Amino acid sequence: MLLPNLKYYRMLAGYTQRDLAEAAGVNRVTVANLELGRSHVGPHTLKKLADALGVSTRELVEPLQSDSA
Repeated sequence: MLLPNLKYYRMLAGYTQRDLAEAAGVNRVTVANLELGRSHVGPHTLKKLADALGVSTRELVEPLQSDSA
């Protein structure tokens, strides 16, 4: 599963990739690869990332809504 909104929510939270990785208990390279679309995330890691960012798993996965829609 790809996470098109991971970088957006990470930056919104004021986290570096390293900060998010530490908060979620994953490797920084994992965060970088997920942001670049180079790897897919499993459900367990998805939940850890969402919890660390204070968002739902759905917010990380689904396209962001545009105000013009």
